[in-house]
Amino acid sequence: MTYDRSIIAVLESELDRNPACYVCGTRNEIRARGDSLVLECGASDDPRGFLARALYAILPHERTLIMA
Repeated sequence: MTYDRSIIAVLESELDRNPACYVCGTRNEIRARGDSLVLECGASDDPRGFLARALYAILPHERTLIMA
C-alpha cells in the first residue's frame, strides 16, 4: 500500500499542533468519519474517569475536520 507523502505530512502537522484535547487533556486521534478525516479527542468515544465524563458532557471536546 502506498501513501501520498503530502497527506501524511498534513496529518502529522495537525497532531503536532494539537497533540491533546484542550478541554480534558486526552490525546487527540485522527479518525475516519465517512469519507472525511477528523482530528478529535481520544475520549470522545469512551471518556474514562469522572472528570473526563463530566467535561465531555458539559464542554465541546476537540473535533476538527482535516480532509473531506
